[in-house]
Amino acid sequence: MSGACANMGMTTDNGVREVQERYCRRTNYAKEKGKNVTWTDEMDRCLTELLFNQVLLGNKLEKNFKTSAYIAVLTALNERFGLNITKENIISRLNAWRKQYGLLKEMLSQGSFEWDEGCKMVVATDLEWNEYIEVYSVFLNINLVSKLFFIIFICYCNTLASS
Repeated sequence: MSGACANMGMTTDNGVREVQERYCRRTNYAKEKGKNVTWTDEMDRCLTELLFNQVLLGNKLEKNFKTSAYIAVLTALNERFGLNITKENIISRLNAWRKQYGLLKEMLSQGSFEWDEGCKMVVATDLEWNEYIEVYSVFLNINLVSKLFFIIFICYCNTLASS
C-alpha cells in the first residue's frame, strides 16, 4: 500500500461517534444539495486501499460496509485531499465501480478479449475492439482506470475470503 494512504482509515468502532457527529451535518448537506465528487485516479487508488484496510479490520458486511468503516474512510479521504466527501459519495462511487465491473466482466466473457496482467489492461486486436465498440458504444463513456481499481478491490476481497 502507498505511504499516503497505508495508515489512514484503520479505525474500528472505538471513537467513531465523535467523527460521526463531525461529518453528520456535512453528509446531510451534501445529500440535500446533490453535490457530486469528481474522482481522480489518486482518489480512487486511496479509496481502494482504505476500503481494503476496512475489510482486513472486519468492517465489511455481506453487501456493504459498517457505518464505522465509511466514517473512517471518508475522514481519511477528506484529510488527505482536503475535500468534503460524504458516505453517500463513497456509496455512489462503489455503485459506479460495480456497474463498470459488470461491463468489464461481460467484455472479458466475449472470448476475444483477455486481461494482460503485466499491463493491467484488457487486450484485443483492433478488429475485435472495433466490432465491440460498434455493438457496445455505451462502453466509450466509462473510465477504464475506475474499473481497474474496482477489480483490484474485488480481487483483494476474494483473496482474503479464500484464505
